Amino acid sequence: MPSLITWILAVYGIAFLLSDAKILSDWIPIRPLLKRVKFFKDLLECYFCMGIWIGAALWFGLHWSNPWRLEAVLYIPAGSAGAYLIDLTAQFIETSILTAFRGRPEDE
Repeated sequence: MPSLITWILAVYGIAFLLSDAKILSDWIPIRPLLKRVKFFKDLLECYFCMGIWIGAALWFGLHWSNPWRLEAVLYIPAGSAGAYLIDLTAQFIETSILTAFRGRPEDE
């Protein structure tokens, strides 16, 4: 069983790959196909929602012989919340950087 931090980072990494990574929109055009269906479009825009589904799929994939372990109650929601919090932090940092550069006078 992976550590909780490794689990959260894995869930976030897969969520980022599916929702924001350029490879799935340009090289392998899966995301544009998925966004045609309203359920998948809404899912790809919500890291918390994707985290739940990714966490459940990872959990049942890794623990297929005994998936109903007590740790699932911790790991699946923790992966989802972790992915959401990492995404919020990344958005905050991006917004802070963009507003900092926009507020500066341009060098002449």
